[in-house]
Amino acid sequence: MHGIHPLALYATYLVEALNPPIRFGVVLSSYGWGGGAIWHVQQILGPSKIEVVGAMEVNGPPSINDIKHIVELSKTLVAKIRKEG
Repeated sequence: MHGIHPLALYATYLVEALNPPIRFGVVLSSYGWGGGAIWHVQQILGPSKIEVVGAMEVNGPPSINDIKHIVELSKTLVAKIRKEG
């Protein structure tokens, strides 16, 4: 299998179709589906006005460094929302 988990794909298309007032987002992915999910999500959301402020793909269970990076991504997202909000 290659790409994005079917439920994540559905959620991504739902966000695109409903066009909620979301301005920023972060994409987190597991390599378990063969990689490429981040690219796929960015392609689907590209025409929307959602700015992806960060993305990360983890291969296997997240390490301590992966978790630290996810925390940093969340801080970046919060800072962006606060700045623009």
